[in-house]
Amino acid sequence: MTISSRRSLFQQAGLCSLLLFGVASSCNSNFIPVPPPGNPTFEPIQIADVMGASRQVWQVSGSPNDAMKNARVSVFNVSLGLGVLVKATPTGGYTSGVLEGTEGDKIELFYQSATSETSPSICRRLQAGVGTMPCK
Repeated sequence: MTISSRRSLFQQAGLCSLLLFGVASSCNSNFIPVPPPGNPTFEPIQIADVMGASRQVWQVSGSPNDAMKNARVSVFNVSLGLGVLVKATPTGGYTSGVLEGTEGDKIELFYQSATSETSPSICRRLQAGVGTMPCK
């Protein structure tokens, strides 16, 4: 067998393997990434502690989002090392229990979908209203 015929044989084998790989990979479903949660809304709430003194805590909520239907949402105050978990509604909205924190704390949010896929996390500074200020 000559060098040129060997080269041609290797080229044909390489082309066949590329075609087989392309056919096999086309059978896989397209990868659709889980989107991150949208900007949360932070609502300050005054509660009384066991001694009757008033203190401020926060409630975190998110608007309905199809990707978050029945998801488990994690709301974590990075600054304090405390967080809450909440289950999103069938419409994908959520409202957390109370979260300790002070304005400016870093709040990280992500969710695990009903199909057990985990979203990318977002981090927002704690502030009254819609949290649009990213953590730095």
